[in-house]
Order: sequence, then structure tokens, then C-alpha cells
Amino acid sequence: MEGEIHVDSKHHRYFVARRGEVLKHIADEFGGVTVSFPRSGVKSDRVVIKGSKDCVEGAKKRIQEIVDDLVCVSTCIAADC
Repeated sequence: MEGEIHVDSKHHRYFVARRGEVLKHIADEFGGVTVSFPRSGVKSDRVVIKGSKDCVEGAKKRIQEIVDDLVCVSTCIAADC
């Protein structure tokens, strides 16, 4: 199965930094799903996830949780918490 989630491009770096460590962890946690972010310089927020249905849905949920945390942290920093 192939699914997709939209992640603001400003957060892509978090997922692909350190040799894709975060993506490797997500793949390990959700049955070896493949998560593909747009290439650097491409103006897209579309992230494609491939794997079994349950694993794809779990990975999408986990990616959204991470993005929500990143938004919360950046909002807190901007508000000088």
C-alpha cells in the first residue's frame, strides 16, 4: 500500500538529518515501511509512505506526532517560553 502525508518543508530536515536516523527508527518501528521525502530544493510537502496498510497508517500517525512536537517547540521558542 502507498499512503501520503503532507509535512511542511521546513520540518523535512529533522527527518533526513543524521543519515536519516529518524526515518530508520520509523521504518524499524512500523514493519520496514519506506518513507520518501521530496529531494532537497523541491518545493513539495508531499511525503510518501509504502508498506502494509497498518504499518503505513502507524507511520503516518507517528510522523504527524513528530511534526506536532516540532511545531509546539518552535511556537514556544517564538513566544519566548
